[in-house]
Amino acid sequence: MSDAVGAAVEKVNPSVVLVVLRYPESASPQQRGRIIIMGGSSREKGRKTMPGIVLDEQGHVLIAGNVDADKVERVEVWVGDSEHRARIVKSDDQLAMTIVKM
Repeated sequence: MSDAVGAAVEKVNPSVVLVVLRYPESASPQQRGRIIIMGGSSREKGRKTMPGIVLDEQGHVLIAGNVDADKVERVEVWVGDSEHRARIVKSDDQLAMTIVKM
């Protein structure tokens, strides 16, 4: 884990962060796949934002919703004003939850 991510996690752990899923702008909602979101989220063309909870010092973040990793172009986790690139580790259809890692 990078020093910047480690410092960010220490600063907010446990805390809520902003997770941004970016899709190819040309992708239609159908091409982006089914995304089930629990709670509040925001969607703009090519972008979906939702809250996430920092789980551990390794940079794992839990988001409520099932996300298809093959449809997402980029995952960002915002800790305050700092952006951290992330990747989808696991998405569970049955629980409708996804874990990303900064």
